[in-house]
Amino acid sequence: MKPLLLAFGFALLALPSFLFAADDRANGLAAFAASNWKDAYLLLSAAHQSAPSDRDVSLKAYHAAMAYAKDLLATQRHQEALTVCEWASTIDPELVPESFRFLVSHNKGMAELGLGKIDSAIRSFLQAKELSSNPTTLQALGVAYSKKEDWSNAVSMFTQCLRSGGKPDLSLFQGLAHAAYQAGDTGKALEWVRQGILAFPSDPTLLALDAKYRRENRTEERMRESTGLNFDVKFEDLSEQQDLRSKILRALDEAYQSVTRDFSFYPDKNVRVVIYPSSVDFSSGSGAPNWAAANFDGKIRIPVGAAQGSDDSLRRIVTHEFTHFIIDKVSKQNCPAWLHEGLAQVQEKNEKGWASAVLRRYMGHKKTREQMMDLKTLEGSFLSISDPERASLAYAESYLVTKYIIGQYGMFKVSQILEDLAGGSSISDALYGRLAVDSSELQRRWMTSFAEEFHLDW
Repeated sequence: MKPLLLAFGFALLALPSFLFAADDRANGLAAFAASNWKDAYLLLSAAHQSAPSDRDVSLKAYHAAMAYAKDLLATQRHQEALTVCEWASTIDPELVPESFRFLVSHNKGMAELGLGKIDSAIRSFLQAKELSSNPTTLQALGVAYSKKEDWSNAVSMFTQCLRSGGKPDLSLFQGLAHAAYQAGDTGKALEWVRQGILAFPSDPTLLALDAKYRRENRTEERMRESTGLNFDVKFEDLSEQQDLRSKILRALDEAYQSVTRDFSFYPDKNVRVVIYPSSVDFSSGSGAPNWAAANFDGKIRIPVGAAQGSDDSLRRIVTHEFTHFIIDKVSKQNCPAWLHEGLAQVQEKNEKGWASAVLRRYMGHKKTREQMMDLKTLEGSFLSISDPERASLAYAESYLVTKYIIGQYGMFKVSQILEDLAGGSSISDALYGRLAVDSSELQRRWMTSFAEEFHLDW
């Protein structure tokens, strides 16, 4: 701390810095006793800087820093928490016990995880794990590996957490089942779901996963898997469908080339695809509504019958679903459904006159206009929409608002929005940060533009 200068006439007197260090120490200890962690951290860290060998100050500064970091993490102030943890890590480790050093590594990892610094978070959690096999750290490591899509390590960490004696919570069972499923072991995922349901019998997420995994097991147990350059494909080996499967695989390869180029994003892992031998198997295996031609839920799911139509129809279906895969990766699974579906339709690269016709029909009359969905409503998955007409409206709105954004602001702005979403921003914050509009204003502008284009009384 800089010495305070007091002016008396023309003379400047500098008070010794140790006096202020003493004040910092006394005031910091008082704040510590009162559990005022922020002030304790600020004052004792200054006192520590002046007297780094003072063990009592070092210990209490360390303790206050970790308590303050915990408060910051609880309010999502991750960058501030990381700064506090980085300061704490500068204290001579000989002055603090191992349990304190564990805390700084763990809290540093939590801050990095919140900031999307996944590799750094994993390193911090592994350092904490070396000091203590704390169940909370093991679970956090599982989450970090999941975000990195390192599913085998995620399963390992979640399993260690479950077996370490810590109290299992709902998110642990959900994370473990999801990681096992993503690792390709649906049977093991079902086991974890069932264990979770025993502990949390009314949890809707576990119940939904149980139904999903059972459904997939029934339809995929007869299938074989083939690994290619970019796709891992499951299919039922029926010789009479070989030509149709080959058409789908060629369409997938073409979609891979065009969509990865357009988004400048190239997956580092193969894309998983399930080709169903019939529309009945597709509906029962994917859980998709009857109006869906194909589906993406982490895997591209497509009935072999999609290849019986025209080549252009198959190209559009496959491109649409592969685009969902790319957007999922680019946004780190944080893209609202309306932008997801809008971009997937735009990527099909054919004009959709039907979408304009649907909007004209709804916007042309006050009564039907009130049935339109706002962007907030369209943030959730469209697969929950059972009515084909409502689904058609949702897709039309999504396509046209996305086309409006690209036309008014450019695809570069869309890419920036996806980057912001990947960083954890909400769609509202991303829209306002990049386009200077919120969801409501964006909706008003694109609908006004559409009404003017088609001379509607709006």
